[in-house]
Amino acid sequence: MPPPSPSQTAFTDHIFQEIPSILIGVGPGGLITHINPFTTHITGLNETDLIGQSWKRLFLDEREVQFFVEEDGQKTTFNARLQGADGKIRMIEWLVLNQNPDSPRNDSFYFALIGRDITKDVQNQTQKRQEEKMLALGHLAGGVAHEINNLLQPIIMGAEILEDRVIKDPQAQSTCEAILRNAHAASEIVRDILLFSRAETDPLELDTLPFDPAFDRALKLAKDQLPITIQTTTRKASTYKPAFCTFRQSDLDRILLNLVLNAAQAMDNTGGIHITLDIVLSGADYMDKLEDRHYIKIDISDEGPGIPPENLEMIFNPFYTTKQSGTGLGLTIIYNIIQSWGGAIAVTNTAGGGGACFTIFIPVLRYI
Repeated sequence: MPPPSPSQTAFTDHIFQEIPSILIGVGPGGLITHINPFTTHITGLNETDLIGQSWKRLFLDEREVQFFVEEDGQKTTFNARLQGADGKIRMIEWLVLNQNPDSPRNDSFYFALIGRDITKDVQNQTQKRQEEKMLALGHLAGGVAHEINNLLQPIIMGAEILEDRVIKDPQAQSTCEAILRNAHAASEIVRDILLFSRAETDPLELDTLPFDPAFDRALKLAKDQLPITIQTTTRKASTYKPAFCTFRQSDLDRILLNLVLNAAQAMDNTGGIHITLDIVLSGADYMDKLEDRHYIKIDISDEGPGIPPENLEMIFNPFYTTKQSGTGLGLTIIYNIIQSWGGAIAVTNTAGGGGACFTIFIPVLRYI
């Protein structure tokens, strides 16, 4: 085969420099010999960082590429994660181009890796599966809750009638009170399950409202439920602007009440809750699931011990709770409500062990 002409070489170099895919050449000893600019764009690592390094250094977990090593590069495609210099983890679909077996082993590379970032594809697939599971769970939970509710109502009515008739019998009246107390507690659990089911299977109509007065009302209702040993601070960032958003007032009331009471309980009802409102110009800069648009951002942080790292990823799952009582649906319902607004909620632990911080993003419809 004749050597490539200068124009062919220039064309190949142009593709190598401009193609929006990761391109990596690997040579003797499995060391990197070439990278293109897009590799630096994705990984944050330049030629000085990578040339001469093992190609396996790129991957978050070398076990994900161990099969490729064991099969001597015979597998042509695989998925494996890499972690860039910014700490962000991405899922990459890799295509392996093996060197021509007839080529001498002293060529510039033995094989090339071509990588395509499929992180958002994987996230979308995961989210779709989660939504399908939640929808099925919502249908099931709603049906069961209705059946239980139908059984509870005659129990409550019967206990109330019986309580009136045994007013002169303290022991019988105490028994009736216990029946009613537990039946009402069961009704509260059923109510939460029905709310969860309705959010999953029958989204409600939303209203377009000015956010500030709605937030002030919801916060006042929440603060009225707090003990005097809890101090709250509310701050609006200098970049905050009043806006109209699409939501339901009763849902916002429920969200703030739940998060504020959870924060108080995390601090054993002693400490501070700090709330900050701001505007972010692109939600996509904060969470992959958000769009490139303006959002109201609400941070609600406490001074408690924080949330154990192993619980962070599960905290919005239905029926997951670390409390002695409750359904484990409160945060799930909040998650679903905010998602129905086109927003999102996330939770982190404040740096330095300063407690948990819930962050809510609500899309801005227009500014006032």
